[in-house]
Formats: sequence, structure tokens, C-alpha cells
Amino acid sequence: MGNFPPYSYNVTLAEQILSNASINTANLPTLQFNLEAGCTSCINAAEVIQGDLSTIGINVNIGVIPSTDYSTPYVGGGSYEQNLQAAQTISQLTWYGSLTWASDEPTPADAWLLAVNNQSTAGNYAIYSSPNVQPCVNAWTDGANQSTLINLCTTANTQIYNDAPYIWLGTVKLLFGGGSVVWNKNVVKSLLVDPDYTGQCYSIFNTVEFV
Repeated sequence: MGNFPPYSYNVTLAEQILSNASINTANLPTLQFNLEAGCTSCINAAEVIQGDLSTIGINVNIGVIPSTDYSTPYVGGGSYEQNLQAAQTISQLTWYGSLTWASDEPTPADAWLLAVNNQSTAGNYAIYSSPNVQPCVNAWTDGANQSTLINLCTTANTQIYNDAPYIWLGTVKLLFGGGSVVWNKNVVKSLLVDPDYTGQCYSIFNTVEFV
């Protein structure tokens, strides 16, 4: 995000960060990592994360939760305030949207207004709020010009990168149509798919350039 390098796997650096913060992992509680039942890839990835964190002395318990119970703390998606009130019943680690929902509108504003907004009506799964990020979020709907948006969101990008409330683990396949997009090259010259990788058809049709 924001032209920053990907997060690296560096055990030495992780131990150094903990040491600099005077954190003894032996005194930390076990983190809960809840997953929605039926997602094998979620469980496999969670086990890798569990193993990585154990390397620096952080224990993680993986809970595989039925769909109805998994979504209960988020109140069906939940506003920021609702999720904040339910924070004690929400696990410390989870998948964004449990891999069944994500920001899906073909506009850069969508993820800001949902995922890192302390006024969001749904989607802020990390229950994340920062005074350096909220001005960027607000600017999308208060009529700010492009230069203002760029300045505010550049600062916000840096803050989110440093805080890492969300970690992007890879490119999600298209959720509809089995993960593939097919077209007749003799009819369609080019098209743009949904930048959020959700496969929403309306994000494709208005960008088609015909031969």
C-alpha cells in the first residue's frame, strides 16, 4: 500500500522491537485467532501464523467457529461503535470479513470509509481509529480537492503501514465465476476488472473497450 515495501519476515527485528518496547512475551496472554468454520485455507494460513508467532514466544489459540457464532460479535457487520462495545468478545486475530465480505465498490473511497473509519456503519473489523487517519477518511465526503486528498491520505497511509491493523496476505481470487475472467478477444479489446478483486460485474461492464 502507498508504495511502501511489503512487510518482511524478520525474527531478529521482531525480537528487537519487543525488546525496545520492554515487552516480555512470557507475560503476554495467549492471543485468540477465530476462523469461520468451513474455510480450509483460513485454517492452513492461521497455523502458519501461529507457528511464526510462537518463534518469538507469542502463543496463539486457533478457534474454528460456526458461521452464526462467528458473526455475532460484529452484529452482522457492525458499526465501529458496536464493534468497540463488543471488543471483549471479538478475537484478537481474524480474517477481514471472514473471507465472505469485503469492500467491493469500484472507488478508492470504499475501503477508507469502511475499514479504518471510526464512523463506519460496517467493515471496521480491526476496530481501528487514528487521529492521523480520520482526516483522510473525512476528506472523501466533505468536498476536498484532489491535492488535499493526496496530502491527507499520504499521511494516513504512513500511519496505517506503521500500525498494521490489517495485513494483506496475498491476492484474493475473484469471488464469483470460479476465479477466472474470460472474453472473446475478437469482440472485446480491453477491460478493467474490479480493483478489489471481488468480481462484481458492474465494475467490469463500464470499462469495456470493443474492437
